Amino acid sequence: MVNLDFNNIRPMNGSANDGFEEFVCQLARREEIPCTKEFVRNGKPDGGVECYKILEDGSEVAWQAKFFCKAFGDSQYQQIDGSVKEALSTHPNLRRYIIAVPTDPSDAHIEGRMSMKKRIDGYVERWSVLNPHVAFEFWWASDLIERIQKPQNQGMLRFWFGGYELTDEDLIRFNADSIKDLGKRYLPKLNIEVEAAEYFEVLSRGKSLEYFLEDELRLAEVACGKIERSKYCHDALEKVESVRNAIRQIKGTPVAGIARIALNEFLTALVTLGEAVQDIANTVVDNINNDESYRKYSRIYGLGVDVLHVYNDLHQDVMRLTNDPVLILEGDAGVGKSHLMADVVLRREKEKQMSLLFLGQKFTTDEDPLTQMMKMLHFTGTSGELLEMLDAKAETTGHRIIIFIDAINEGHGLAIWPNNIRSFIDQIRRHPWLGLVLSIRTSYQPAILPWEEFGHDYCVRAWHHGFGINTQKAVRLFFKEYDLLYPTIPFLNHEFWNPLFLRLFCEGMKNNGYRKIPDGIKGITSVMNMFFDGVEKSLRKNKFYPSSIKIVEKAVRRFIAYTAKDGRHEMPIDRAAELLSNICPRVFVEGELLDCLISEGVFSKNVFYRDEGKYGECIYLTYERFENMLQAGYLLYELKFDFKALEEYVQTVKNPYRIGGLLESLAIMLPESKGVELYDALPTFRRSKAVVRAVLSSLVWRDENTIDSHLDTYFVEFMDDDQFRDSLVRTIMEIGYYTGNYYNADYLHKMLAPMPLADRDAMWIPTLSRIYGDFNNKIIEDVINWAWNESDEVYIEEKSIELGATILSWFLASTNRKLRDTATKALVQLLHNRMLVLVPLLEKFSTVDDPYIHERLYAVALGCAVRSKSKEHLAGLCQYIYSKIFDVEYDVYPHVLLRDYAREVIEYAISIGVGLDIDVNKIRPPYHGSFNYEPVPDEEIKALYEGCSGYKDSPGLCSILTSMFTEHTTVGYSYGDFGRYIFQSALSNWKINAELLSHLAIKLIIDKYGYREEKHGAFDLNVGSGRGRSTVPNERIGKKYQWLALHELMARVADNFPKLEHIWSEHVVKFEGPWDPFVRDIDPTTLVRREGNQQRTKPRNDYWRYGEMYDNWEPEIAEWLNIDDDIPPVEPIIELKDSEGDNWLALECYPTWTEPHSDDDIYKKLWYQVRSCIIDEDEFPRIYEWAAKQNFGGRWMPECSDRYEVFYQEYYWSPAYQYYDEEGLTKKEIYDKKTNRFIGHAEVTSIGYLWETGEDHSKEEAFYCLVPSKQLFDGMGMQHGDKEGVFMDEEGKTICFDEGAVEKTSTNLLVRKDALMDYLARHHKRIIWYVLGEKNIIGLHNYQSMPNLPMWLVISGTYTLDDTGRITGSLRTSHER
Repeated sequence: MVNLDFNNIRPMNGSANDGFEEFVCQLARREEIPCTKEFVRNGKPDGGVECYKILEDGSEVAWQAKFFCKAFGDSQYQQIDGSVKEALSTHPNLRRYIIAVPTDPSDAHIEGRMSMKKRIDGYVERWSVLNPHVAFEFWWASDLIERIQKPQNQGMLRFWFGGYELTDEDLIRFNADSIKDLGKRYLPKLNIEVEAAEYFEVLSRGKSLEYFLEDELRLAEVACGKIERSKYCHDALEKVESVRNAIRQIKGTPVAGIARIALNEFLTALVTLGEAVQDIANTVVDNINNDESYRKYSRIYGLGVDVLHVYNDLHQDVMRLTNDPVLILEGDAGVGKSHLMADVVLRREKEKQMSLLFLGQKFTTDEDPLTQMMKMLHFTGTSGELLEMLDAKAETTGHRIIIFIDAINEGHGLAIWPNNIRSFIDQIRRHPWLGLVLSIRTSYQPAILPWEEFGHDYCVRAWHHGFGINTQKAVRLFFKEYDLLYPTIPFLNHEFWNPLFLRLFCEGMKNNGYRKIPDGIKGITSVMNMFFDGVEKSLRKNKFYPSSIKIVEKAVRRFIAYTAKDGRHEMPIDRAAELLSNICPRVFVEGELLDCLISEGVFSKNVFYRDEGKYGECIYLTYERFENMLQAGYLLYELKFDFKALEEYVQTVKNPYRIGGLLESLAIMLPESKGVELYDALPTFRRSKAVVRAVLSSLVWRDENTIDSHLDTYFVEFMDDDQFRDSLVRTIMEIGYYTGNYYNADYLHKMLAPMPLADRDAMWIPTLSRIYGDFNNKIIEDVINWAWNESDEVYIEEKSIELGATILSWFLASTNRKLRDTATKALVQLLHNRMLVLVPLLEKFSTVDDPYIHERLYAVALGCAVRSKSKEHLAGLCQYIYSKIFDVEYDVYPHVLLRDYAREVIEYAISIGVGLDIDVNKIRPPYHGSFNYEPVPDEEIKALYEGCSGYKDSPGLCSILTSMFTEHTTVGYSYGDFGRYIFQSALSNWKINAELLSHLAIKLIIDKYGYREEKHGAFDLNVGSGRGRSTVPNERIGKKYQWLALHELMARVADNFPKLEHIWSEHVVKFEGPWDPFVRDIDPTTLVRREGNQQRTKPRNDYWRYGEMYDNWEPEIAEWLNIDDDIPPVEPIIELKDSEGDNWLALECYPTWTEPHSDDDIYKKLWYQVRSCIIDEDEFPRIYEWAAKQNFGGRWMPECSDRYEVFYQEYYWSPAYQYYDEEGLTKKEIYDKKTNRFIGHAEVTSIGYLWETGEDHSKEEAFYCLVPSKQLFDGMGMQHGDKEGVFMDEEGKTICFDEGAVEKTSTNLLVRKDALMDYLARHHKRIIWYVLGEKNIIGLHNYQSMPNLPMWLVISGTYTLDDTGRITGSLRTSHER
């Protein structure tokens, strides 16, 4: 047995005592105790227990460490005795208590003295009397040494007693060297957040994951509370409790560290609850028979959706990394895998989390990976000792150490990893405090990490797609860094996702002295030549050789000649030095030119396998596409291959990765240089997928002059193939904005526009669905994100704008709600300050027979009209809409939503004084429209239904029929959700039979819209209902036609039948618009968007700092409820000062203070509700005097109205707003609560705007904000700001805003004080604030059983502004139930 001196133990925090405590805890964690359920490490103070294990039966085994290295004195015995008694007190389930001491007890028998062992035995006897159920034992120094000497603990032994091996500084230094060796692969100044980064946030189990889980658990708790309070959901309460149990379990587990987070149990509980509530929605609501039935159904069903939102957020592969920290990161060359790993390592260092970054290029021998890693670390010992030592080190920090190995395909990777990788990963997994990240180039994945062995079941895999959705941000950042002018068309080409390509592109521009992208740069040949020319200029600047000497060109041509001859893509570095040595030898000494070209990024070097069975260092062209282009050029121009020789060469190339790149390059080069297409040059391969793919890919890069209709005759051969058609459409989306490219957006339009609706939908909707759902190519998101996020910041020529809008407009045909809604908002953003394009766009699509597209284009027109800064083209837009929609000889377009959007454009123009030559009566209902439908008898629908033979033969048609049946159907067995809760609910206010209308709708779907099982059924069967775990409806084509039929019939019915006030009324009223009954869809006037890919941070709940104003939580509950002199003053809540010294007044806000508490605690809460109203000056003294005496408990004073029917920028001019304002949105009457005596008139200062996610899937959650009353908006000369919730004055200065919409904080409507005071003075008004608040206790469910407690303290307050602008008033308190 080794003799250890515990005085030499590695200290922690500068303390050997802390080091010993951590050492004991690590041994305790490794101690095998049967039936262990959980290990818990205590902080300080520890309650007599450093750590403990909870067993399956709930009993506990605990450890206490005492760093006493010598024989005990009285003080040591007393400390141990005190710890034991404290542990027995704080751990009632304790069954075994172990005290670890780094000395051995003496048992010497010295006369007159009790031995240490005997004295300890005496203590144990006394402790056993205190609690006979606990076994007490000591781990003495010899016991500790015996445990630490076990083979599996040798790494621990080295860590704690082996000196200062692998210190934090060692790891930081090692990582710094690795990052330095990455060279240009890591450029910290050009750092862009990428989607793959979220994997590392979860892997690290840091603050970002903690905040994310907090948010999701909070959402789940809120959803559970709503379900619990619903009178319809009693049958789900047991499942609610299961979710809450899982929440408690997760909250009880620290995010930092390695304790298992119970996500699987939580997910199971969530999906069970969510689906149960949705089932209740479909059954319980059968008993509701009124016009609110659909809304009630939606609310119940929405409760289930809320739960499933949380499920979907957490049910992701990335979340598995919390409990199994092994990640494989895959991506193509140059996408930034190395940069990302280096960035993550440095970010972890800043957060005091340790990592080790190894580079695959340095694994250069046949030895196993761990052996090579030890050599790189200069670690002497076994691999087991290294991992155990790192594991122990990580445990001391409380955070995993992550081992990163970048590019395992490099170096000797192909030789060492296939035979070692599984055992390597298993060794890492045996050390719970270690994590592992391996990156690999996609092309090497089948050889090193075959999917069948290392799929999702084995570990988490992530794909790095480069910049992804942040490509345009990256372009902006790179162009700024290189001092280039931002491009005027989006770089949607997939190449620009690649950081390496973007860097080479920018370096080529800068080195050539360009600031603006020159004409012709779109061709890959131009990009390549520009880069090489830039390098040439850079070398010439330092070496001063004549411009006639093309050194870079010569070097690259020699490299290509060598590699093309042998069919390779690398050259041994000694051979490279030899070949390049005689290029300008008077300027470059031996080897210098090669070093310069590597430094400039022309070549990279790596270790490659050589034919003779050895590995050697080689160089290769840094960007693979350049190599492919140069090799193709070499074959055509240097070797002068004819087409026969070219075919023979292609047949000899065995590597599929090389042939793909070569064919793409030939497809670009042959048309540009020979006027011949690749498929004509290689007739044997004409129908080869590789050739077809290469020709399609060439459209992005080749000279536009070589692209015209001659390619159509080739492409038409493959049009029936879904895979080809998807690729063609993707390509069109990439080049859609290019005005000179034959295959731009106009080509797509010419292809789709002439097709009949049913045929087009049968092809186009599945195509969109496949492309939109492709995880590896997010081209649709790119198009949308560029238009939404970037397009307003750059100049784009008008034709390019029209082309981009054309692509987006075709997305509007989709049945995927998120795609359709985000495309709508992107169009508004793209066009709202480019309204000149709107009329041509509307006209362009006027012949397309899809009302789904037309409806949304007119929605876009409304969004643009109200959001545009310039109204110059508004009159022209209105005249076009008037002539096209309303001033028509026959029927006004029969679509209730399209009419609404079209009308509102013109109503808005009228409201702001735009002169129009129109008859205003024609734009307002009722409209001229016929109802020339033949009745559809029950028998016809019944025959259709029976002809379906159930879902087996006709799933699409059967889904339509069963969905469309109304409540009292005489055909189907039961009503459908759509038929009853949407269709029937929308039409129930008219004097017409809903079932007959449903039959008419079915006929329209089949006869007019053209639904056919053979065309649409397969897609609809795949998509299903769009319900269940999915919270974003991806609807059937049949469902699209159901919506079309509803909106057409509702328009026709409104034109021809009397509308009743409500379903049971006989009172006829005028139909004003689709806000009553509410069938409105998306709100195009707001562009609220929750940005994706953001790191989670704490919400700013203290934005205006009233969160710091109360902290009196010390008194007991009863005493605290009675204290009324500690409540926060209201004046600092109402009046605030911003960072620029300007004063603001809160018109409405809800400050809340809560006592710090654990999950199941009873805790104190104090809240205020601050509201305000405007009073006429002459009535003010009387009303204020009365209000100052009132108790506002019970919320009986006037409050703002929340409206979900009115679009955001329809305040305050629109017919919809005026419809509800007639009922008095802000005009209120005040009555005395006790006497019901009329007190006076008041105008509340705010209105609540609400738009749910059900009506708009472009955002992830409902949007709510307060807006000022019309009285304030008009009286203070406000205008809508660009950002929702912000209002400006006529000079563009912010005058009013809801901080909840601006900051991630609570609702608080603020107005600039000087502006409000000016308004009040000019209009002879006064303002009154009325405050309601409470002190109450949360978690005290049975309050009545505690009679000694006083009731809640109710707080009332009344405030105003005096003549000097000072806030005056007071608070009153009382105790009430």
